[in-house]
Amino acid sequence: KVTLYIKSYSGNRHNQEYIQRIEKSGARIIYRPRWSTGPFRVSTLSHMIWIILKVQPDVILTHLRLLSVGITVLSKLFWWRNTAVVLNEGILPSKHLKDELPNWRRRYWKPLMRWAYSRADRVIVPTRAVKRDLMNTFTIPSDKISVAKHWTVGNKQNVLNRRKLDEVYDLIYIGRLETQKNLSAFINIVRELQNHHPRLKACIVGTGALQNELRKEARSKKVNRTLDFAGLQYDVTPFLEGSKIFVLTSHYEGMPIALLEAKSVGIPAVIAAFEGADEVVDEGKDGYICHSRKEFINRIQQLLRDEKLRDQLGRYARKRAIDEFGISALQHFCNTVMETRKKETRKKLAT
Repeated sequence: KVTLYIKSYSGNRHNQEYIQRIEKSGARIIYRPRWSTGPFRVSTLSHMIWIILKVQPDVILTHLRLLSVGITVLSKLFWWRNTAVVLNEGILPSKHLKDELPNWRRRYWKPLMRWAYSRADRVIVPTRAVKRDLMNTFTIPSDKISVAKHWTVGNKQNVLNRRKLDEVYDLIYIGRLETQKNLSAFINIVRELQNHHPRLKACIVGTGALQNELRKEARSKKVNRTLDFAGLQYDVTPFLEGSKIFVLTSHYEGMPIALLEAKSVGIPAVIAAFEGADEVVDEGKDGYICHSRKEFINRIQQLLRDEKLRDQLGRYARKRAIDEFGISALQHFCNTVMETRKKETRKKLAT
């Protein structure tokens, strides 16, 4: 039995079709009530305590730093419950803290995370780079951390089937519009490329805090006719299927789901050289890892001019999506969660 605790208020139910698919699978959804305010106010904590007592879970799996710390604290309060706590850390936590929080808040969040993560039964990360970051910055023991790659299982076909006549965009980015993603660099790349490719078309799919600022920047740099802002899209597959190259200019990442989705439809990727980039892009085989804007420009131009090379990289990307980031990756993640439960049960029985 699976219960999902969702931080959105009970009346704030976006994407009803997706919610219905979850419920039809047999999973139960519990929303944070409207009267709760903030992730760590007394009202939210009291509601979470009530949910744990009501559901009595065998395993608690979290996906956010705030909840990871909070659930670890709560698990210690319910020490008599035989509950395994599994934390899922999907991004480089040290850089995320630096990017998201002022210095005075990092001073107490860092020791909080060190305390909580080291006391969880398991921490799951998508890359070896994230594991190293947790070990070096937060001193989390290596045996507490398991690497389980992210996955994409949207398209199960084994044959690449993209209709070239339907291609609309030369370059596409999909994701949040936040500082971490370094989208000013993406806009500058588009500006430089349009001087050599007058018919160039690019697209940014997603929403975030920098949405208005980035639109203004696109106008000021005169790329607004070349660059489309598609906003939030619940189904990004049509955008990917209509694009040639996936571009990611992020300062740091974990294992970007959008990049895996691009692989699944056979799109080569040109990405920044963030820590762990080589774990998701195989240099020269399914895309390129770039260390400078000049390298970004050269690699993108190479792919735009050489359709045969694009297809070759795209086919390998699709193969990796199926073989390495498909159902097997999902199964490994689930097995890691459940195996943690079994190990903790055996340990407590032995004690």
